[in-house]
Amino acid sequence: RDRGTESSEFHIVFVGKYTPLHGIPIMMRAAKMLEDLPAIRFHFIGSGQLSEEVHQLYNSLGLQNVTFSEWIDYQDLPALLSNADLCLGIVGTTEKAGRVIPGKVFWALALGTPVLTGDSSAARELLTDKQDALLCQRGDPESMSDAIRMAFYDRDLLKRVGDGGRRTYLARA
Repeated sequence: RDRGTESSEFHIVFVGKYTPLHGIPIMMRAAKMLEDLPAIRFHFIGSGQLSEEVHQLYNSLGLQNVTFSEWIDYQDLPALLSNADLCLGIVGTTEKAGRVIPGKVFWALALGTPVLTGDSSAARELLTDKQDALLCQRGDPESMSDAIRMAFYDRDLLKRVGDGGRRTYLARA
């Protein structure tokens, strides 16, 4: 997909359970830090044990750049992820978040959609920052928002990361 220009909407997608592993509150705080760029839009798809907390945080932050869907059919996921400018992995700080690469990251890599996920020993076993994924400090909304801002302004980097992610997926995953 042509990932567009700075003047077009920049779609960021998260798909998954609302659990501590994923770090959705961190993602929401990063979204707040990016409100100065109205083209950046976040779409959170899922639900789970933190749903109430996530929606309360959404309301308390007064987010204007976030939408929610409880779930979509699995057959619709490839098209949704393919049309995203950036897919979010996990940025939580749990011990497990440092040990795993979630399925959603593999889905996006397989489709050649750029991925932003937390920097961890697990992620670094497969991914290299700015080559086949964007890595941010787990638990840090500022690090995450900085990575998104960089991707938004550097579409060539974004394309290289998406293409590199697909190559890494085909070669190693």
